[in-house]
Amino acid sequence: MNPMTRRTPLQHKEFPKNRIASLALALALLGTLAGCGKSAQPTAPVPSSSSGTTTQAEAQQVAQQSAAMARAYVVQAKSLLVLAHVPGARPASERPFKALSATDSTSFTYALQGYDIGGYPIDWARQHSQLASLAIDFRFYTRLTGDSLLSEGDLRSHGSVAGLDSAATRFVANASDSVFSTYNGYNAGYHTIYGYAATSQVTNLTWEKSGTPPYPVAGVFAERWHWAYEYWYGAQHGADSFDAEVRITFNGTQFASMQVGTYTFTLDLETWTVS
Repeated sequence: MNPMTRRTPLQHKEFPKNRIASLALALALLGTLAGCGKSAQPTAPVPSSSSGTTTQAEAQQVAQQSAAMARAYVVQAKSLLVLAHVPGARPASERPFKALSATDSTSFTYALQGYDIGGYPIDWARQHSQLASLAIDFRFYTRLTGDSLLSEGDLRSHGSVAGLDSAATRFVANASDSVFSTYNGYNAGYHTIYGYAATSQVTNLTWEKSGTPPYPVAGVFAERWHWAYEYWYGAQHGADSFDAEVRITFNGTQFASMQVGTYTFTLDLETWTVS
């Protein structure tokens, strides 16, 4: 790509949270690292600009990104249900992964805790008949360094699923997480500094134990993120930033409502597409 090719603000944006968060619980279940991360390729942004979702097309693009994130949370919550029934599942693990060099660092940690119907902690491996909810805390951290690169990412999350007791007819999930990712590097004459930070909150995400319908019937998913970068290329200098807030409300039908800034969309829970 021509380094001076102009791209719209959203085309610049890479959302590492979608990749990391959807991977993290799989790591807890499988105990292996499938790989993550992607090199940032510097391109010239709109100089000295700052914006949110200024057009409906940009807002819809943000909405589709967040729909993918919400879907990942549903998959993770259902994976916790599988984990709750794994005999001898390890309640905690800390795993450093093979680094690319002595100055690199990559690690994954998690801890699981079961609770009874009264909310008291239990050892669900020995007291499985009393298990009413299961919680997980995890962190995925990576730091890569080199002669012309410093990249760091940190995801921290807490999630739980209730309704595991036989009397409950629905599963209910709650979660909160935070993530940041930074990049400071040189490539093809560019010096680029990139930063991304986000928080997500899942509140009473509910679905039927019967599996019908297969999508959530209640609850709220909210996400807020900030993206920014600055670049230097010879005598040129520019900066760009972007903020967004997204809220998805599940209402018991196939079509959840989405709010992105001042724009409203509909999310089809069968296909997870936004319109």
